[in-house]
Amino acid sequence: MDQPIELPDASQRLLVVPFGALATAVAGRAIDGAKGDDPLAPVTVVVPSAHAGVTVRRQLAREGGLINVSFLSFPQLAAVLAAPLVSTDPRFPLTRTLHCAVIRSVLDDQGPAWLRAGSSTSVTAMCLADTFEEISDLPAQALEELASLGSRSDDVVDLYRTVRDRCRDLLSRRDVLVAAIEAVRVAAPSLPAAGHVVLFAPRKLGHLEADLSESLASRAGLTAVLGSTRSPHDPDLARIIERLEPVLGAPVFVNPAGPSNGSTVAGEAGAGEAAGPGEAGPGEAGPGEAGPGEAGPGAAGPGAAVAGGGGSESPGASRVSVVRAPDPDEEVRAVVRRVLEEASRG
Repeated sequence: MDQPIELPDASQRLLVVPFGALATAVAGRAIDGAKGDDPLAPVTVVVPSAHAGVTVRRQLAREGGLINVSFLSFPQLAAVLAAPLVSTDPRFPLTRTLHCAVIRSVLDDQGPAWLRAGSSTSVTAMCLADTFEEISDLPAQALEELASLGSRSDDVVDLYRTVRDRCRDLLSRRDVLVAAIEAVRVAAPSLPAAGHVVLFAPRKLGHLEADLSESLASRAGLTAVLGSTRSPHDPDLARIIERLEPVLGAPVFVNPAGPSNGSTVAGEAGAGEAAGPGEAGPGEAGPGEAGPGEAGPGAAGPGAAVAGGGGSESPGASRVSVVRAPDPDEEVRAVVRRVLEEASRG
């Protein structure tokens, strides 16, 4: 990012920006704005995936470092916020493994023939679990409308209701989201620890996730940095803007080419700015170069050691290489070997 990006002001908290390096830079500015004059103020960045979190964190760390900034998925944020309320809940958490086991049991007992035929494979249960997660936020009327679309839709909705009834005594993801919304409403002790929330490039928001975002925007502070493919027809983006605009204000479109109207912010982006969520922009590492929890140049993370090289570079120049290692101990040994090699070369 060659030139700084000037955000209009702190009151404009709904930003739409092309995916890639520019989106990462805008997220960094949103974090700086949330911290204000206190560099230790807590900020939580909600990322669409673990890979996106690693990529964004590493890029921002290169450009100035991060202090007291957490990168969480939406379910992780909900769990953190809901912790004071669910800690006394006697119910056992509904893990994905347990959820899939219940789904397979229901399929074997009373599943429709076209689904029962695939019940012996784990893929069927996992796909149904993903589907049930998506529709778990829907109100009863929306479920009825979904069931009315056809015989197979009716079978899926009926199966979902049966699985839901069997899991009533377990703490589901939906229960945690509802508890998180309540925690924000009553200003639970977990709320100050999360600090200002930056919603970064969500692909879509479920009904309860949007409710939680609205609650955070109203009571704790939230800035949304929405990724755009620059397509004039992006229904998921339009739905997110529709839900968040009443609490965050009119969207501000960040344009890398320069302002085209009063709602556009100019910025500069290098090649590759149109990368999708979690993809590597200029100077970022692509998939497989570093795993979750690893650090960028200048800081070693698990499984990767970063070492500066010598050679014939001009004074002040640096050469950075990434050394993969299977564990932290081998990582240290790899760095020591590299340092000794460079030292022996003078």
